[in-house]
Parts: sequence; C-alpha cells; structure tokens
Amino acid sequence: MSSLFIVNSVFVFSLAPIPSVDQQRAPESQGSEHHPLLVAYIDNYFVPPKTSPPLFEQLSKLWAIYILEVAKQQAQRATEDGGAAGASNESVAAPPVAAAPVHTTGAHKFAWFLFSIILRALTLHAHSSGALLEDRERSQRMSESQKTDLRRVFILMLPFLNLAPAPEAAQLNTCVALFLKDLLAIADRGFVFDLAFEYTRGLSGTNGPALKVSFVRALCDYEHYIAVNLPLPDRIDVGPQLTQKLWQKHLFVGLLLDVVAAICATDASPVNRLLAVNTLRASLQSHDVDVRYQDAAVRERISGLYFPFILMFVAGRLGPLANKTPEEKQTLLLCFIHILTHTSRQLLHQWWTKESQVHLKQFFFILNECVRTFEYNPMADVEAKMLEAKAKSMAALQVSVDAGSVRGKKISRKEKKEAKRAGKIGTLSSAASLTPEGSPVIPTVSANLRREHVAVTEHDTQRAAHLCQEVSLTILDTLMGFMVDMEKRLSGEEDEVYMEDAFSLFIVLLQIAQADSFLPHIFRAVRSIVYIYSKLLFLHNGKAQVSIVGQLTYYILRHCNANNASVRSQATSLIYLMLRKNFQERNNISRMKLQMTIAVERMVQATLGKEDSHLRRSLLAMSAYAKTDKVPSPYAAEVDELVRKLVTSMENHVRMGQYAYDPEITAELFLQTSFSYTNSPDLRVTWLSQLAEFHKKNRALEESAQCKIVMCGIVCMYLQMLNSPDQIAPAHLIAFRNAAPTLPDHLKEIPHLDTEEGICTIKQFTRDGLYAELQDAISLLKQREQYELAMEVYRLLTRYFVLLPLCLCLCLCLCLCLCLCLCLCLCLCLCLCLCLC
Repeated sequence: MSSLFIVNSVFVFSLAPIPSVDQQRAPESQGSEHHPLLVAYIDNYFVPPKTSPPLFEQLSKLWAIYILEVAKQQAQRATEDGGAAGASNESVAAPPVAAAPVHTTGAHKFAWFLFSIILRALTLHAHSSGALLEDRERSQRMSESQKTDLRRVFILMLPFLNLAPAPEAAQLNTCVALFLKDLLAIADRGFVFDLAFEYTRGLSGTNGPALKVSFVRALCDYEHYIAVNLPLPDRIDVGPQLTQKLWQKHLFVGLLLDVVAAICATDASPVNRLLAVNTLRASLQSHDVDVRYQDAAVRERISGLYFPFILMFVAGRLGPLANKTPEEKQTLLLCFIHILTHTSRQLLHQWWTKESQVHLKQFFFILNECVRTFEYNPMADVEAKMLEAKAKSMAALQVSVDAGSVRGKKISRKEKKEAKRAGKIGTLSSAASLTPEGSPVIPTVSANLRREHVAVTEHDTQRAAHLCQEVSLTILDTLMGFMVDMEKRLSGEEDEVYMEDAFSLFIVLLQIAQADSFLPHIFRAVRSIVYIYSKLLFLHNGKAQVSIVGQLTYYILRHCNANNASVRSQATSLIYLMLRKNFQERNNISRMKLQMTIAVERMVQATLGKEDSHLRRSLLAMSAYAKTDKVPSPYAAEVDELVRKLVTSMENHVRMGQYAYDPEITAELFLQTSFSYTNSPDLRVTWLSQLAEFHKKNRALEESAQCKIVMCGIVCMYLQMLNSPDQIAPAHLIAFRNAAPTLPDHLKEIPHLDTEEGICTIKQFTRDGLYAELQDAISLLKQREQYELAMEVYRLLTRYFVLLPLCLCLCLCLCLCLCLCLCLCLCLCLCLCLCLC
C-alpha cells in the first residue's frame, strides 16, 4: 500500500465527521452557512497538538496531496471509461462517465473549516513560539516549506474553480479571500500578496471575472487595508513606467486596479464590467466614510494610492467610453472625479510636466465627458422615474383590480355613478376599479403619480444639482491648477493644442445648464484667466484665439440675460472686463466688438420677436460704466457706439416679430439691420442673404435676385479692401452696378476694417461662393423672364472665368449667353408680330 494512499485515507478520515455534523441542519441550508457547532469548536475548544512539523503545515501538505490523488483517480477513471466506450461497437456508445467532481468529497465544500483550523493553528503556534512579539519579523512566523505547501493548495484549487458550477466556485472563492484577509494580520504580507496575485492570475473561464471581482472585494475589506498599501507621498520621475512604479509601492491597490482594468477592457459582458467598476466605487466609498480618514492630508495620501486609475483611464486601458453602458460610464467617471478631487496638486503638477501630449489631450476629453454626463438636467431623470412609477402604479392597480374581481362583487351602473361622484373612480372607468363595500378605496393612478412625482422631483432635483456642482467644482479647480502651472507653455504659439483643450473646457462649463450657486465660481475663474492670458486672447491673431474669445463672449452674454440679478450682474462685469482688456492690449475693442455683435445676433435670432429686456439693461450698464471708468477717451466712445448698434439691432428683431404679417416692413427691417453692420462683413452679408431668402419665400424672385447681386458686389468691395487673393478687379464693380442699380446706395459708407482675424470667413467671401450666388441670381431672373438682367450677370461670370482662368466654364457661360440672346430675340420678334397684328 503506497504512502500517498495512506495519507489520502487519513485526510479523508479526518474530514468524515464534518458532513455528518452539517447534515443535522435543514437540507436547504446545508453547506451554505457555517454550522454554529463547528464554529464554536474552532473558536473555543480547538487546541493544536504540539507536533513537529506543526499541525497547520501537516494539514496544508495533506490537503495538497489529497487534491493530487483525487485528480489522479479522476484521470484514471476517465481513461478507463473512454477505452471501454471505444471497444464497444454493438450498442450505441454511452457518454463517458465523468469522474466524481472534487467538491463531492467535502474538501472544497468545507474549505472554510480547513482554512479556519490552519489559521488558528498558525496563530497559536506563533504565539507559543514568541513570533508575535514586536521585535520579531513577520517573515519568521512561517518557514519556507510551510509557505510552499500553502501555495500548492492554492494552485491546485484553481482547476476546480475554473470548471465548477458558479455557486460552488463562488463559495470556495469567498473562503479563500477571507482566509487571505485574516492571514494578513499574522503572516508576511509580501507572501500574502504573492498568493493573491498568483491566485487571481490563475482564475479563468466563464466564472473567472466574477470570481476575481468577488475575491478582490473581500480582500479590500481588510481593516488596515490603507496602511498595508503604504500611503507615502509619491514622486513622478518617469512618465511611461509610472503605473508600474506606483504598483510596486501600493500592492493591493495595484491588484484591485489591475483586475478592474482587465475586466473593463477585455470582458464582453456588461454585467461583469459593471461589477468590477462597482467594486472600485465601493472601495473608494468605504474610505470616504471612514472616520479615520477625514483629514485632508490623509485623503490626499489615499487618492495617491488610486492615482494609477487616472493614468490607466487616460492611457485607454479601461477601453473606450463609447462602448460602455450608461450606468457603467457614469460609475467610471464618478470614480475618476472622486480620485481627482482629493489628489495632491503637487502630484498633478509633476504628472502634467512629464506626461505626453496625447495623454493630456485624452485627460481633457475625459473631463469634458464628466461635465456633460453630470449636467444639471434633473427633468430627464424625473421623467424616466415618473414613467417607472407609472408602470408600478398601473401594476399595483391591476393587482388590486384582480383581487376585487375575485371577490365576485357585481356593481351596477347606478353604483358606478354614485362612486364617481364621491371621487372613488379615477381616470379608469372600468367597473373593476370600484372596491367592494367595506374595503378600502383603491388610489387612482393619477393620485399615486402625483404623490410619487413630488417625492421624486424634490429628491432627484437636489441630488442632480449637488452632483453637478461637485463635479463642476472639481473640474474647475483642476483646470485652474493646470492653467496656472502651464502658463508658460500655454502662452506660446507652439502649444495651441493644450490651449484649445483647456479653454474649451471653460466653454463647456459655461455652456451646460448649471446651478446658480456654481456660476459665481466659473465667473471668477474666467476673470482670472482673462487677466493671466490677456495677451494670448486679445493680442494674438490666430484663428484659435479668435474662436475662444468668440465662444466665451457668447456664453457669458447668455448669462447677461438671466433672470437672476446676481448672475446677470457678475456676467455683465465679466464682459466689461474683456472689453477693457481688449482695449488695453490693442488700443481698440475691435475683437470684442466683432464677437459681441455675432453673439448678440445668435441670441436674438433664437428669440426672434421677443424682447430681451435683461440683455438690453446689461448692455446699457456697460456703456454707462465705461463713461465713468478711468480709461483713455476713445474707449468710452467705442463702447457707447457698440452698445447703441447692438440695442438698435435688438429693437429691429423685436419689430420683425411684430410686423411679421407685413412683408414690405419686414424686408425694410432686414435691410436696416444689414446697414448697421458695416464694420462686420460676415453679419452684413448674412442679413442680405436672409433678405434674399425672405423675398424668395414670398415669391418676389426679382427682388431676391437683386439682393444676391448686391451681396456679391459688397463681397467684392470687402475683399478688395482686405487685399484678398479672391478679390476681383475694381473695373468689375462697374459691371455689378449695371446688374444692380441700387448697389451704389449700399456702398456710400466706406467701412473701416481692422486686419482682424475672424472676418470675411463665411463661404460667400470666396470665388466659389461668389459663383454660387451669381448662379442663383441668374436662375431666379430666368424664372421671372428678366433676360436682360440675366445677360448682365452672365457678363460678370465671363469676367470671373477669365480671371481664374477656366476655359471650359468660360465656353459654357458663353453658350448660355448665346441661348439667352436667342430667347431674347425670339421674344422681341413675337412682340413685334403682336404689334403689327
């Protein structure tokens, strides 16, 4: 008889009493919970015998040998069954008989008992040998052979965990996690981490992701989890290998983040991914509510432990956000924001200076996603929950109706009417909605929804507002730190990418719906940025700078029209500061004049016919304050002129809404508005284009064509003033006057244009745009049979094609002119014949 067989028999004999004790309970609870009798035995009566080697070492060795022996027997049985099935040819081959799974023997079913015995024996042995004294190292509490035997047990368990049914695998996995968590208090923690790392690496199959997450969640529930991870101040030296270096210092946090990242990036199941992300969220939440970690400096250290999560997120190791479910995306971003909230500013500064441009760009993209995901829009959540509440109320009502119908109460039509007068019938008029006599009245769906609507609205509105404000404040604080730390790099023209990403985040914070309590913070932040980056915003002529100023102006001006007086006042003062800084940097307000004009146009177009009294008062307040401000005299005059034009434009918009029924007055208002934008070519041409469309809509085709020809003449004038490569020779302007006799009236006032970037950028200020508008004018004139004017426009097109030159287009244009001449001659002949007749 082999020694392995004897060892196996001894181990099986030692486990024999455990199932018999467990069978004394109810069948449905057997194996699912720890039997109180076995727990009491371990805690109160078990004392390991003084043997050499110690009991826990012998038990680990016997357990490993037992698992190997059972696996060997199963392999032999599988081979024998396979050979017997292959030798049988006369009958239908039966499926091979699977070897008895390991869990049927009780070794894994009662693993908690074995782990408890090993742990208690190890603790009592260390205590009796003096290994628990403070002057003794943890590495001396277990010998190398003891560690090897315990490691073998863990490795041999993995095949069972990967192949066993989910409930049994989960039960054993929990036992392993709890054993390792308890082992942290006694054994060498480096050894425990090695066991945990090897164990999680070995988990695979369909149960693998769920088992990993459950294991890590239990392990992170250790009482001294933070102390084990050594929350020391971190210093970032090398960017590419930063994550690995941090994990070497913080072992268990590294294991948690590694499991979460692997599942989020590779697992196709949204359930597993959400489970992993919620594990990280639960860990962060437990630290947040722990009374030991409420100090700000302590929270900075804890966030430093989880800082690799931000690095993994930025590097794309968690997978693209577009592939995440809404709940998963929201949880990931919440974890990101929570870690960022408490991260040391010094650590962030070190990371910003070391990180690559691609990762920093991704960092701003994630911040942008955070702002938009947690936007203050409570009505969307309320509507969704109202629909859910309505479904629940309908289901509850149906159950009550069914219960009433079972009682068999027959209700007459007269009783229905009386009940309806008494208010017992709601929107549903079926007889089943009436309650039998003596039973309580069933609440109607409307009544239920009203009560639930009040509760849902109040709670969710406050929660959405607080969450949006916390997220926005965190992002704003981070953004301001970045703008201050990276001032030198952002001020240079070579780092326009950083500049656009950073300023676009300010714009998004201003763009989305925000609580009124947050707006003063964003206004103060923008005010600081205007002071710090005044030269970048108002002196540089790059398209990016002009675009940033334009968007900031528009979204701040929107708040100048707010109902809240405090918000309106702060927004007005911020716009005034931008005007003042523009004048100080350029000795004029040309950039802000253009961007304010465009912004007001966008606002009034959205509210055509409505009077924006708040915006008007805000603009007038700027003009009044400019007159008292201690700035050189041209400044006040320019501000006053700008405000006067903007107010006039707003009044014209209001009148357009009032006289929408009268096409002539409306067309005149369009024309007056275009005249007011002499110094803003884009807006002037845009208004003329809208006037042409207005005439076309009212079937005034000749007037529409004239608007387009005049617009093209004005475009040529502006291009000539700016020395644009798309300009047409001055002699061609005379041809425009032949086609549009009213053009000189539009060119009376010669505008003063600065060489400002951002003007003459719309499509009409190109040769292709001019060509398209002239073609439209010819088409309209043909429909009205105005062939003489169409010929004049064709003459413009021929000169246009000669200038490029485009021979093929020129030939086509000449052919069309010839066709028009023939049509015109035919018309004249017909007229002559009619006259002779």
